[in-house]
Amino acid sequence: MAGILLEETPNYKTILSIKDKHLNMNKLHQYHLAISLDHTNLQLCCIDEVTHQCLLLEEYKLKCEVENELISAIEPLYNKHALLTVGFWSAVTLCIKNQKYTLFPTSFFQEDNVADYLKLACPVDTAVEVVKYFTHPSLNMTVAFAVNQLLLDWFPQTYSRTNFKVIHQGSSFIEGIWVYMRERKLKRFPAVFVLTEPHHMHITVMQKDRLLYYNRFMYQNSDEFLNYILIVMQALKLDPNFHEVIFWGNMTKSSLAYRKAYNYIRKVALGKRPAHLQFRYNFYKTAPPTYFDILNAHLCQKKL
Repeated sequence: MAGILLEETPNYKTILSIKDKHLNMNKLHQYHLAISLDHTNLQLCCIDEVTHQCLLLEEYKLKCEVENELISAIEPLYNKHALLTVGFWSAVTLCIKNQKYTLFPTSFFQEDNVADYLKLACPVDTAVEVVKYFTHPSLNMTVAFAVNQLLLDWFPQTYSRTNFKVIHQGSSFIEGIWVYMRERKLKRFPAVFVLTEPHHMHITVMQKDRLLYYNRFMYQNSDEFLNYILIVMQALKLDPNFHEVIFWGNMTKSSLAYRKAYNYIRKVALGKRPAHLQFRYNFYKTAPPTYFDILNAHLCQKKL
């Protein structure tokens, strides 16, 4: 695969690096950079907002124990990377991956109360964390989430010359599913959409322009993985013999979790790449289904 070769350090390890040969440093003003981050993993995605071409997709394993060490872990990567510290992107979106989030109808939204909404759902350490939010206008839903103050200091300073936004990872997945349903006209009945990661899973249930459910779970094995899906379906009175379940992320038809789901759910399938994006051949094998959430992060810079 064509990529950006970096000298690895004790702070990070390259998992994936794919670069389109048409990526042009003189066209950064029409490129959107998405960054997905937690204390174990960093993902990068570059989308040409004019041609809708995916030009860059990278993943790095970070070697730090706690969130407060994140900046020291990613700084060596930023110092060596040919693109990350340059300015004049069309936009940059940072996706925060954590369990400190909540959703509420936008009709209830009052900016002064966002922190209180989040504190009802999870503990927030106001000494080191800041509460942010993102509104999904097409779904009448707002996601509130906590961000480490160090990240909010470092990233906006790094991208001070561009349109910078911070969102929760769940927002990129939710917005991506909404567009996916519009593209494929999956509107008549509710459907279950699952994004799988090594130790976390996201479950979204959507019907037409209504978000019926979203949550992010930690799981230890394939039995827990399947149980979360069945519990959500039961709570929403969805029939495993009728309603469809679609998977993205690190899932294949040979995965144990997929085979177990197939035994209990009649309609299971692997999700397709986002139809609104273009991918050249070197992205096909690895990129689109696995990185569905970050590939849709650019959608959260726009009101659809």
